[in-house]
Amino acid sequence: MFQPGISQVANRFLNQQRVQTPKVLAVDCPIGGWNARDSLDSMEAEDAVILDNWVPGFNDCFLRNGYVSFTTGVGTGGVESMMVYDNLANNHLLAAADGNIYRIDQGGVAPAPLGTGFANDRWQDDMFIGLTVMVNGADIPQSYDGTTLAALVLTGTGLTPADLNGVLTHNSRAYFWENAS
Repeated sequence: MFQPGISQVANRFLNQQRVQTPKVLAVDCPIGGWNARDSLDSMEAEDAVILDNWVPGFNDCFLRNGYVSFTTGVGTGGVESMMVYDNLANNHLLAAADGNIYRIDQGGVAPAPLGTGFANDRWQDDMFIGLTVMVNGADIPQSYDGTTLAALVLTGTGLTPADLNGVLTHNSRAYFWENAS
């Protein structure tokens, strides 16, 4: 900022003195836990917006202790979706990685994939009349009956089944929606 009546050297010196110095701010440990419900303005000071690998205690937080690998051999790019088949007598855990869907509930080395060649590993799923139905917005919807993964046949006027990227079941009905709707 130029001040009249002062030499250019003095003005340059004044401008150099206006450099802001950082302020140190002490932040308490987020013992309130992760808060994904409230807006930032209405959150308590002890709530956390992100709480990755930290476990809140009564007076402090501690780092989560590592992990144990349950299943190996499920893709190289990492699992992007986990799905559950729950039919009272049978419970299966499915994982989507590298364009494949695996059954991984038995641990150890994953068996051969149930399905391959999918364009997208971000599946949305729900249980419906004994089936786990899955959609991802890029592939034909799939269903898993506890044994076999198969294409789910859906028909309707103006419907492109591969565009379905959401599913929800309620009162013996399945509701699907398309991309950007």
